[in-house]
Parts: sequence; C-alpha cells; structure tokens
Amino acid sequence: QLKWFAGHQIKNMATIAGNVVTGSPISDLNPLWMCSRAVFKIVGEDPSKVREVRAEDFFLGYRQVDLKDSEILYEVDLPCTRRYEYVQEFKQAHRREDDISIVCAGMRVKFASEGGKWVVEDIALAYGGVAA
Repeated sequence: QLKWFAGHQIKNMATIAGNVVTGSPISDLNPLWMCSRAVFKIVGEDPSKVREVRAEDFFLGYRQVDLKDSEILYEVDLPCTRRYEYVQEFKQAHRREDDISIVCAGMRVKFASEGGKWVVEDIALAYGGVAA
C-alpha cells in the first residue's frame, strides 16, 4: 500500500520535512511517524543546539506544529522495529494516483509471549483526516 502514498510528482519533488511541517491533517505520512515512535530533530539559529521532539508531540492542532519561526526540521529519526513488532499504513482515497486521503492511518503492534500465549505488549494507532 505504501506505493500509493503520494503521487509521482510529489515523490520526485517534495521533501519529507516539508510534508511534516505543514501539519496537514490528511498527510499520508504523519500518522505513520506518530505510531512508529519517530523523533524529529529541529535546529534553529544556533546549529549546535538541537531540539528533539517525538512525532506524537509535534502536531499541536490543525496545521499547528511545535516549530518556531527561526527553526527547521532537519532530521527524522525512525527507529527500526523490534522483534515481534509490526508496522502498517493505510490510506483511503477516491483514486489511487494523485489524490488526497479521505482517511489514513498508521498502526504499530508489538507482541510478547507469556505462558505460551501471544499477547499485545504495546500498540499505537494514529489516524489522519478524521477530525471535524
């Protein structure tokens, strides 16, 4: 499904940072960053001072992000999955190519074996395009 995220024009010209900092509620990737434990590294006028913000804390409201006028997002730290951890994305749109999401989601689940049974140890779900 990831191949349907963003059209060819966007994939070839846009940046991940640009997509993130617009704070769009229908961004295909932002729910995936949030559920995946991603960390955004932000730098301002003093490049020696790097601020780290978890993706789930970065989005403050409709097109509002935790970024000052003098700052830029310069790195996204996306941790590798752990053993028995799975990440999946979902996008629903009217068309497959070059269409914005009606709804999108990022989902992560980590399983653990307890007493011979598999249980959910950790789960994160993030949705886009569903607010009023």
